[in-house]
Amino acid sequence: MPKGIPLTESEIDRRRHEIFHSSVALILKQGFAGTSMQEIARSAGVGKSTLYDYFPIKDHVLLFMFEEELDLLQAQEEGIAAQAGPVEEKLIRILEAQLEYLHKNKNFFSELSLQVMQLGPAAKARIMKKRYAYQDLLRGVLEQGVL
Repeated sequence: MPKGIPLTESEIDRRRHEIFHSSVALILKQGFAGTSMQEIARSAGVGKSTLYDYFPIKDHVLLFMFEEELDLLQAQEEGIAAQAGPVEEKLIRILEAQLEYLHKNKNFFSELSLQVMQLGPAAKARIMKKRYAYQDLLRGVLEQGVL
């Protein structure tokens, strides 16, 4: 991590989010493959060596973006699943939330999805773990209706 004054995990996480948010438009415009670490660093207002402190390789930027989006969607849908009400309504609201997200973020998500397919096995395994967690959420809601 950054040299000098040690940062807390929350500070590191906050800075990763700032880098992520500052580079989204650039990556959507140029594509992930067409965007250099130097350009990402410039868009985030940091030096290239500082960027490497937060993301040791370029693929980690993409992985962070994808995981971050999956986490946001998962949290929203967990909130729906935790609410009282008929299972059918929960499922409809979960699926509507997912479709609304995909519609609102179609360029971003489609670009990320295409690029993620080119990541290595370890990164793909991390993403699959999050996808399985989403499937488990749906399974849990469905099981509520069966019981």
